[in-house]
Amino acid sequence: MEPKYLVIRLLSIMMFFLIIRLIYGSKFKTGASWIWLVFGLGFLVLMFWPGAIDLSMKLLRTDSWFEIVLFFILISLLVINIHFAMVISGLMNISKNLAQEITFLNREIENNKKSIKTQIPSNIL
Repeated sequence: MEPKYLVIRLLSIMMFFLIIRLIYGSKFKTGASWIWLVFGLGFLVLMFWPGAIDLSMKLLRTDSWFEIVLFFILISLLVINIHFAMVISGLMNISKNLAQEITFLNREIENNKKSIKTQIPSNIL
């Protein structure tokens, strides 16, 4: 077995088990764990079929397997960044709505305090 296949298999096994351990240990939230499962399956494909690197080398016309691995890592990071950008955007909308609701509720509390003060006779205060 060539050293590159051994390195690819060892890295794939380590990454797959790390991802499964983090998902099982609830370190990843349910919404984000699907993306990590996809990457885990990708690592399984590399583990059982390391020839995918050779096929990718032929398709992308490069001579270095290390460049292909770095290319896949770059694509993976891009996908993760896009996913988390969408998550952050959703959280920003939620926090904006919560801030508006808090402002509305504070205004309503202040109006209620003013109305209570006007209803109480001045000799009691």
